[in-house]
Amino acid sequence: MHHMLVCYASCVKLAPRPHTSMPPVGATAARAGLRRSASPRCSEEEPTKAVAAAVAAATAEPEVLFPRLTDDGYSFYDDRFVSSGGSEAWLQNLKGTLGSQVLKRVGTHLAVTTLIATVVAGTFGAARQGLLPDELALLVEGTAIPLFPHSAAGSVLGLLLAFRTSQSYDRFWEARTLWDGVYSSTRSITRLACATLQDPSSEDASDAMRAEAIVGLCAAFPYSLKQHLRGERNAEELLDAAAAASSCQPRSPVMRRIKLANAAPNVPLAVLDALTRTVMPLRAKGDLLWWQIDNNVEQLLGKLANAERIKGTPVPLSYSRHQSRFFSVYAFTLPFALCSQERMSLWLLPLTVAVVSWVLFATEEIGHIIEDPFGRGLTGDPDRTNHDPNNPEEFGSVQFEVLPLGRYCADIASDVATLFRSSPQGVDIVDMPGGDDELVLFDSDS
Repeated sequence: MHHMLVCYASCVKLAPRPHTSMPPVGATAARAGLRRSASPRCSEEEPTKAVAAAVAAATAEPEVLFPRLTDDGYSFYDDRFVSSGGSEAWLQNLKGTLGSQVLKRVGTHLAVTTLIATVVAGTFGAARQGLLPDELALLVEGTAIPLFPHSAAGSVLGLLLAFRTSQSYDRFWEARTLWDGVYSSTRSITRLACATLQDPSSEDASDAMRAEAIVGLCAAFPYSLKQHLRGERNAEELLDAAAAASSCQPRSPVMRRIKLANAAPNVPLAVLDALTRTVMPLRAKGDLLWWQIDNNVEQLLGKLANAERIKGTPVPLSYSRHQSRFFSVYAFTLPFALCSQERMSLWLLPLTVAVVSWVLFATEEIGHIIEDPFGRGLTGDPDRTNHDPNNPEEFGSVQFEVLPLGRYCADIASDVATLFRSSPQGVDIVDMPGGDDELVLFDSDS
């Protein structure tokens, strides 16, 4: 059996390449067959190398030119595609605590809380060492409060924190699911349009132009949605995406439609309206084709409405303010409760309060960040409303994002371009607007 496998592997390796020469016939074929049967290459010389070569050729995977990336920046085919949590990453996560973006965000609040704890510990220490007058020492000791209220409030605090974090993550995950729908619908529209209209045997030039227009609008829609959800407006980005995906000319009808859509109050809605008017003549080719494409346009309209609901309905302000006040009062009064415990070391009191406050403040801040999944998470002051969204230099060279919407847009545009061009190798996302931007998620170092 081993000898047969060796011979098969050697013969496969020595088989002529296709289109190199005509196969031998007649007596030539007989002599060639005799030579092959007597060939020493089919003997047992170097069987291990032959088998290894055959197995390697059979199991070799094709090279991935443009691998898809995860939100963390890893390739789908990368062995490092692992979660940052769990026991394996505990040391790395612990080392990056001081460089955490979330820690920098809550740094002022945490510093004030630690300062209060330090002052309280120093005052109680001075009173207990007899460094203060008796009346003042009694007054200081009288400010100590029982630990029970903080223990009881801790349960309520935990429930509030869990509820807030859960609600924020639900908004984050629903937003990511909506972009899945944008991926799916734009691919389906492009696939149906290109398969129907890109017919080499067709003499109707309008079909090719219509396919080009559909591809350009499908590539521009995710960028218009991203800008809409971030309060931006950039016509050049939309035009660049359409041109890169469909190779349309600057004066083509699809470019004029995108320019008109950019002047509308709701740009992604105007882009979908232009897409609907572009596919309407396809009813002449059959109601089924038109219905399938229009159904995907309807799904995009639904994704737009759902995304606007998430963006336009934040967590109630009264709830956020009450939770913030509750956490601050709890952290500021915690040193007075800990001082009432005889076994509590005053030297460790500031550190204890700092660690507890860091857990509370950081978890609350993460909930605040991910409750707006479409926005940039940590680019300066997120509460500023007077910045220029069309000036990328104002945000710095690196963008901290909750969801990498720019990468999503470049992915969709590259997929649309690949379907339009029927390219087996695919189109790299760096050819699309924003595809080569440096991106750091807000929690990459937290």
